[in-house]
Amino acid sequence: MVANTRKMYELKLKIADILEYEDECLTLIEGLVEMQKLNLKRVEEIKQIQNGRDILSEFISPIDIEELFENSYLKDIEVGNNKNEKLHLSNKRVIRPNYIVCTNTNYRDDDFMPVRKWGYFTQKVSLPSLCENDTNICWMTVEPYEINTFASFASSAKGGILLGGCGLGYIAYILSLKEDVSKITIVEKDKQVIDLFESAILPQFKYKEKVNIVEGDILEYLNVADLTQFDEINVDVWRDYIDMIYIYLPLLVIERKNPQVNFSYWLEENMRYHIGKSILKAFAEKSDSKDIVDIIGKYILDNAEVNNAMDLKNLIKLENMRELLYTWYVDNVELTDKMKEETSRKLERFMKISKQLF
Repeated sequence: MVANTRKMYELKLKIADILEYEDECLTLIEGLVEMQKLNLKRVEEIKQIQNGRDILSEFISPIDIEELFENSYLKDIEVGNNKNEKLHLSNKRVIRPNYIVCTNTNYRDDDFMPVRKWGYFTQKVSLPSLCENDTNICWMTVEPYEINTFASFASSAKGGILLGGCGLGYIAYILSLKEDVSKITIVEKDKQVIDLFESAILPQFKYKEKVNIVEGDILEYLNVADLTQFDEINVDVWRDYIDMIYIYLPLLVIERKNPQVNFSYWLEENMRYHIGKSILKAFAEKSDSKDIVDIIGKYILDNAEVNNAMDLKNLIKLENMRELLYTWYVDNVELTDKMKEETSRKLERFMKISKQLF
């Protein structure tokens, strides 16, 4: 419940203004970054798009190339130039000098403003990628964003590890170097990803004997496997929060059944940010509640006590996000499945258009 006071009304107006600015400006900027069309020169042209606000320059910094390539994977693994029927493994991810890339997950400052960390290289850099054949669509890369968003898990994980998703084998390699990691099981459903990994990447692992790869769907595997053999389970089988949510929710049910295992999820902080944004949309009465994340955000707001700005700040931190989403999901499984089908159709249409453009 949201308190009905003048101060709360003024806060609603403020949040609505921030959300409008975020959708108009930050979405545009992120689109330009994704397409590699934003460089330092253009930053100077657009960094004060609305009301003199600047969400770019304060958070852009040069990326230390030497430090980046001291990363164990980038230093030790040569992806070469390998293809199969579907995929192309190479250093096809090229970032031109002074072009902006994202380096970490979104968050909000104490004034509800969105913040994202950006970076740029001072010279052209080629990085490992796994792309669809004959396109520039990269499904998997190893660059600052991936390295930074995996850093916490890479640092803390130990014992027997289960990884949902293979990709370029980045996190598997980093973990395999740790003395306190005994074994790594990778579950990957795409046979062509497995073939490239086993033929071109795994042979370069210093401790390849630690790694076992299983062909299969991660949800199906987790529902039938004996999970007591693992100390850690990390899942990364999504591109962004839009396709993540439909796998993340049933994973929370599996996690609840296996309290002895430490579960973690790539991009969970990004999910937290977007659900927090949906809470703000509901608070500012700007949510149309047609998107599953917006529906969840409204549910969380409707079941909270918000009497002042501090209450709202604490709410969007979502410190108990897994518990909240689990509770919502068990009551809305059928709705989730229905919305998943519609989202899959939309993503399929989007990918067809993307392939034509690229």
